[in-house]
Amino acid sequence: MFSFQKDGNSIFANAIRLNFTFMKKGEKMTGQTKDRTKNTVKEEKDPYMPYYNGKEIGQDKPSKSMQKLSVFLKKNNTTRILDFSCGTGRNLIFMAKRGFDVSGFDSSKYAVRTCRAELRREGLDAQVRLCNMERGLPYRNESFDAVMAIRAMYQTKMENIRRLASEVDRVLKKGGYVYMESKQCHLCFFGNGRRVVKVEPGTYKWLGGGTYYHFFKESELRNLFKGYRTVRFYFKKRTYYVLFQKPF
Repeated sequence: MFSFQKDGNSIFANAIRLNFTFMKKGEKMTGQTKDRTKNTVKEEKDPYMPYYNGKEIGQDKPSKSMQKLSVFLKKNNTTRILDFSCGTGRNLIFMAKRGFDVSGFDSSKYAVRTCRAELRREGLDAQVRLCNMERGLPYRNESFDAVMAIRAMYQTKMENIRRLASEVDRVLKKGGYVYMESKQCHLCFFGNGRRVVKVEPGTYKWLGGGTYYHFFKESELRNLFKGYRTVRFYFKKRTYYVLFQKPF
């Protein structure tokens, strides 16, 4: 039996009185580009630099779940993996070292540049792209055996999250796996003098900042990939750990 954190008005009311720390993850979702493989981010000031400032290459450690996930995927003959919003590559590099054919993307120029540099330093080969995920994923249909979204796919409104889930479904092969980690309401999400306002059930926005953050319910996560087989689903330390399999 699993116990899940319930969304409560008292929890979020307290959260609003605290400060919000998440960095911006893109503007409002627009229509998908006609050719998704050409989706890139315009050359402009990187909005994610305050998050990465002061962090050195290789400083971020991979998620603690990566070892178990890699063993599971190996046993199930998984080869091609997409790291959804890969950041500086902490999980992508871990998987590449274990022999997977890994691709990744991120909206931050700094993160992509850092990830590529670390791959070169480690002598690893992986395709890392700069793109805005909210304009559609820059990959062809059924390109991957697995997609992992580690604390990603939450910094927008719920309607956009559903579109992103649809994009994941599009690029995932039949029988492929979706692995997600989603951290929920926690004091570490608030700070640095930013205040938030509730814009829809479970979704909050920086006042004047324009950044959204969605706190998932169990039912919302399950409905994102409705029809998929639930391989693993549990809640621990305010984080959902989810593994789904796409039908054959």
